[in-house]
Amino acid sequence: MLGLVSGALEGAARTKLMPANLNRFFVFGAYGSDSPDRAELTRLAIDKATRLHDQLTPAQVHVVGDTPHDIEAAKAAGAVPIGVATGHYSTDELAVAGGSHVLGSLEDPFPGL
Repeated sequence: MLGLVSGALEGAARTKLMPANLNRFFVFGAYGSDSPDRAELTRLAIDKATRLHDQLTPAQVHVVGDTPHDIEAAKAAGAVPIGVATGHYSTDELAVAGGSHVLGSLEDPFPGL
């Protein structure tokens, strides 16, 4: 089950996913229109996920992000932070931010799979 957390408004976030036809993979999400706080957005998305899978705990949630802020938000929500160096931050910077796992790209094998 995949969810999306974005600081953008939902319409803008969904629009960004359209060219690659990615919307179909994200069943739920939390967006900048829900809260300006990234950690709160992550908690809101986890809450939505638990409505779909009632045995889910935050520790079973993997949050993939490309900034130290994403890593910090995942940790604040009690989720497993996974950094991916697809943006402006290196694998080293994401590891220092506290990523439990750090990938060089989205083509790297996902941890535990």
